[in-house]
Amino acid sequence: MEKFSLTDIKKMNYSDVYHFIYANDKCSKQSIANALQMSLPTVTQHLNMLLEEGFIETCGQLQSQIGRKAVAYTITPAARVSIGVEILKNKLTIAILDLYGHIRFQKVCRIPFQDSADYFKEVSTEIRQFILEHEIEGKNVLGIAFALQGLVSQDSRNIIYGKILDCTGLSIASFEKYLDYPCRFVHDAECAAMTELWDHPELSHAVYFSLGYHLGGAIIINGEIQSGRTGRSGTIEHMTLVPGGLPCYCGQMGCMECYCSANALLAGTGDSGNEDLDAFFEA
Repeated sequence: MEKFSLTDIKKMNYSDVYHFIYANDKCSKQSIANALQMSLPTVTQHLNMLLEEGFIETCGQLQSQIGRKAVAYTITPAARVSIGVEILKNKLTIAILDLYGHIRFQKVCRIPFQDSADYFKEVSTEIRQFILEHEIEGKNVLGIAFALQGLVSQDSRNIIYGKILDCTGLSIASFEKYLDYPCRFVHDAECAAMTELWDHPELSHAVYFSLGYHLGGAIIINGEIQSGRTGRSGTIEHMTLVPGGLPCYCGQMGCMECYCSANALLAGTGDSGNEDLDAFFEA
């Protein structure tokens, strides 16, 4: 039987109180105690710690028919933030997200991608300046995720296939040397699918299909993104749609990318010979 020390129990209770408030906005001390089966003094102790550390705040009082109105507690969404960076061929977008996943600040930089030290340094400088502009302390940044059009290694540190940006072999260390935060790569289609899971946690099994200038996809099983052993799970864009068909940038012939991406549809390369976006969605 696993044994827990008093310190372990305090940490678990502290975490449980925070996560209950996170999931149940504007809750009272009594409701927390009832739901978590903790004593009021224990809940009070953890609430005071969370208030002191800036993780939660009071937000008025709850209505009551009898006695004193209870103080309501809510989390402080900006107590910690994450940075998202979408890298495209001719630009990048930097976003600062709060603990609820809401975008608080966003910026587009017209910096063409280059697999070079100058590019990595310039992008990192833009990120650091953006954080400073919004007066965010470094200790409050949880980390930075870079979304790219490419397949990512299982440890999120390397691009194992990046034909669109010609960045195969790129290491996250290229950015980390200029940034004092945990960094990782994310396949852009999987990143978009993660957002859907965040917004719809009830999703269990699904196929995510991303129609952009390039095609993308992701597989969701048991509420989790499935990357597969090689990181290629969900790459619907490179399934063969027309055997021996149009050449794809991946080197194969007749991929879905050649017929169903926005680039293909706008260029009129659909199977009818004059496909466009309106006709695609009508079909």
